[in-house]
Amino acid sequence: MNQNSCRVCGNNPHPTDCATCCSTHIQEQTPIPSKLDHPVYNNNDEKEVARTQHLLEQALLALIQKHANEKPISSSPPVPTQVTLATQLHINTPIQIQEMMAMSGYKKSKETLDQMIILSLLSGIFVGFGGVASLKTGGNCPGWEATNPGFTKLIFSAVFTVGLIMVIAAGTELFTSNSMAMTVAMLRRKVSVWDVVKNLTISLTFNLIGGYLVCYFLMYLPTSEKELKTAGFVAYAKKVGETKVSRTIGQTILLGIGCNWLVCMAVYVTYASNVLVDKIIGLAMPIIAFVAGGFEHSVANGFFIPLAMLYGSDITMYEFICINLLPATLGNFIGGAVFVGMVFWYTHGVRQENNSVLDDLFLNKAKSKTTGPFISLYEKIFKKNSQEDKSSTSNNLEMQDQGPMASGATITEKVQNKV
Repeated sequence: MNQNSCRVCGNNPHPTDCATCCSTHIQEQTPIPSKLDHPVYNNNDEKEVARTQHLLEQALLALIQKHANEKPISSSPPVPTQVTLATQLHINTPIQIQEMMAMSGYKKSKETLDQMIILSLLSGIFVGFGGVASLKTGGNCPGWEATNPGFTKLIFSAVFTVGLIMVIAAGTELFTSNSMAMTVAMLRRKVSVWDVVKNLTISLTFNLIGGYLVCYFLMYLPTSEKELKTAGFVAYAKKVGETKVSRTIGQTILLGIGCNWLVCMAVYVTYASNVLVDKIIGLAMPIIAFVAGGFEHSVANGFFIPLAMLYGSDITMYEFICINLLPATLGNFIGGAVFVGMVFWYTHGVRQENNSVLDDLFLNKAKSKTTGPFISLYEKIFKKNSQEDKSSTSNNLEMQDQGPMASGATITEKVQNKV
């Protein structure tokens, strides 16, 4: 075949309208198959095609109607929708808190010996962590300590709260807070005296051991020789320990009372809410107050004073145990058990259940003696006025019953009497 000839029709020369020529011959040469000749043809295909076409028409009409009903887009920017998250806020009342403290003491009394030892050891370790952090921050600012000691003490106090936060979050056994909870549980007759003594003795002993472990292994041993001579936190730790043993026994007891008063109030605040963030915020404020105030915490002293001794302070074991630790422990127990535990047990427990005892003994008698004469005078005046009102009311009723003749007769009688 010539190169100029058409490949379909064979025309030579190739026609000008090649596209028309080729398409015409292709249609002539290619037979159009019939539906009936298709091997998979089914009579229901036409119905399926009609059904599909009908569904597409309905969908198209629905889209047209939807876009026709839409409002025109405004030029102003869209306003974000306010989303309100469902939060459940619950604040426990003081009466509920008092019951929760009693139940907390009851649960502590049911712990096994190994549980109490491990949890008490962890509490001392957590308090030691707080001491390490506070010394490495607030206690490591010698320049500020010389020019602005209050600011360094604020940093020291704020960072120390880390230890108590871990104690509350982990539910460990701390002597100072247990003195409140166990006392309330004993007064509510949920635990025995032996349970209180056992819990407080074990918790205090292993709190001190845990604090010393952190003091020796995580604070003293990692300190280099250069830091022992030049670091600011070493000098600050020695200063803290020497200040604590320089006080008298009476001063230490008083400072111990104030310390655990604030610590137990911090724990008391944590009972008011079930949200951890609320607990942390409520806990931090009293803890900052007791550390900044220079009060005596027996468990914390089991970290700070041995650390000062390890760093070279001239402190003896007698001064540590007899001058500081025992008086601070006694003061802590009084502050937690008496000024917090017993006070709230009485005000929110006994007095709520027997709120008329003192009223019957004192207030009702005082009321009858002081207000008796005034009440009797008031009753006499009230009775006299009521009798006059009744007599006038009865006279008016009699006059209404007699009619106008009676009223005229009474008028003439009054005139005659005047004459």
